[in-house]
Amino acid sequence: MNKIKILNIIRTMNMGGAQVLIMNILRNINREQFQLDFLLNEEGIFDDEIRNLGGKIFYMQYLTEIGQSKYQKNLINFFKSHKEYKIIHSHMNQVSGLILEAAYYANVPIRIAHSHTMGNKNNVVAKIYKRYLQGKIDKYATQLIACSDETAKWMFKKRAEEALIINNGIDVAKFEFSNGKREMMRKKLNISNDTILIGNVGRFSKVKNHKFMIELFKNFKIQHKAKLILLGEGELKEQIINLAKHENVLDDVIFKVEKKDIDYFYNAMDIYICPSLYEGIPLTLIEAQTNGIPIIASNTIDKRVKIADNFIFENLSSPLKSWQDNMQKLLLIGRKNNINDVKNAGYDIKGQTKILENFYSTISNNT
Repeated sequence: MNKIKILNIIRTMNMGGAQVLIMNILRNINREQFQLDFLLNEEGIFDDEIRNLGGKIFYMQYLTEIGQSKYQKNLINFFKSHKEYKIIHSHMNQVSGLILEAAYYANVPIRIAHSHTMGNKNNVVAKIYKRYLQGKIDKYATQLIACSDETAKWMFKKRAEEALIINNGIDVAKFEFSNGKREMMRKKLNISNDTILIGNVGRFSKVKNHKFMIELFKNFKIQHKAKLILLGEGELKEQIINLAKHENVLDDVIFKVEKKDIDYFYNAMDIYICPSLYEGIPLTLIEAQTNGIPIIASNTIDKRVKIADNFIFENLSSPLKSWQDNMQKLLLIGRKNNINDVKNAGYDIKGQTKILENFYSTISNNT
């Protein structure tokens, strides 16, 4: 039986919500039936694992490096020279419009746009350009996927109801709380039992709002023995390190880049903070809830991400004291066993992967 080949297009396969979801799917998909390959703009931490799981990787310069005209020309040439890909699955949000237009002119029959978010904070000119790109998605996408109804509405507008919803699924068993993992990781990080470990997992980019995390932590540690751990990479990492140094908290902020033992880090945490400027259904919040960690998150995130009781939404414009008071409430509540709630909410990756397999099979048979 010939494999169904899907070309996933995303800027890089580094640690991020969309990337972790894609990797979870790749690890669980029937690789005898499906071949997941990648067109990237730069190397990432998951590249070796992708290759070990049988995926091919191609690299191409990004839009901002070479301009729209050359970017689309390169895409068209690539698609025409790789006719084995009848299915293009773009994870580039609005930029998917350019990608799917190029695929259309290269006669690629199945062109999927996948929405992983529900907003941006661009300036006026950039917002106009992004709306122009969204129009191309409407015109050139043959299929639509989103991680929630809200992300579908934000990206696809009038076509939102067409979108297949693929929840940001995870390996639930992997993220179940383990006291053994907790003790092991806290010992490795040199975190004492009486120290509150606040955590966040996410790319160092504007949307994740790390600046707010540093400010919140600085105020929180005035009255508490605490440390902050930030896991991830990104263009603003050095800026945040410098900010922590400037605010005299650098000695109590742990910066890590991890991809294999992320479950160990969740186990080590006492509370999880997520003050993002906007998000759809962050996979990290699903992981953290599966582990049972109390969570405080900004109310700009899709409210349907909340599964557990030990989860509070807070307004980014609220005083830091309000955030701190809610953190104190959550610490008194502590961890909870949310495994069954997470499964019942449809976030087990095995079930979500089956939905995607059926989707790929159906659209492939229709070509």
